[in-house]
Amino acid sequence: ATAPGTSAMEELAWKLFGWLPEAVLNTRTRYPWFVVVSHSLYSACKFRSERRAADPAYAPGGGVASMAVAFVCYGFGGTILTDALTGHVVAVPIHPRCFPVFMACWYLVWYTPFDLVYRFAWEQKRGPLRLLMVLGEAIDS
Repeated sequence: ATAPGTSAMEELAWKLFGWLPEAVLNTRTRYPWFVVVSHSLYSACKFRSERRAADPAYAPGGGVASMAVAFVCYGFGGTILTDALTGHVVAVPIHPRCFPVFMACWYLVWYTPFDLVYRFAWEQKRGPLRLLMVLGEAIDS
């Protein structure tokens, strides 16, 4: 049963995307899973695509130093710099979600068999995982 004056399509849209405003408003204090996972996955894929474009013989993963560079330069560097310049505590590296999720996404992008995560998340420009990633990036911006 729908509320008077609402169509079935509006009701469906509310059920599917009604959580988005709360996710947008509470990003700074709670950093929702959807946002941090999509942002981390996007950052890891972006780093991999640019790294492979610059050097096709680049070793998979590139090691811990490469992951740290990706975390700062592609993932959460803006937040780290903003917090440092505004006098806030730089909490991203010790946040209970940010670094562990980024690390998990990093390993999924670089080390899943047959590059399944990278292919579905990055190479399919209109795939469902890519669209969810872009939606999470839009919320995170």
